[in-house]
Amino acid sequence: MNLGIGGDQTGHVLWRITEGHELDHLNPKMAVIMIGTNNIGGHTAQQIAGGIKAIVEELERQKPHIKVLVLGVFPRGNRTDAERGLDQITEAMKPISEELSKEKPDVSS
Repeated sequence: MNLGIGGDQTGHVLWRITEGHELDHLNPKMAVIMIGTNNIGGHTAQQIAGGIKAIVEELERQKPHIKVLVLGVFPRGNRTDAERGLDQITEAMKPISEELSKEKPDVSS
């Protein structure tokens, strides 16, 4: 099931899975998280990584048996954007990945 919405930011997803009760009637075995690119430009790398971590923690709290796969923050835009400055977006993604990788995942389960 795809619960993604174009333009979503980490805070939107977190709200939907807490206050919006989006997961209440679901029993997923796995979640694949691809979020954060829409936060670039308005949030720091620490804030974006913190939002991603908060989503993962909330998923694990609500669904203790869920496996979570966090994808890197992907670039966004069209060809014109790429020609004008995809390098800037790509550079903005690096500190987010570094921040996320500071905390080693628990692989014992």
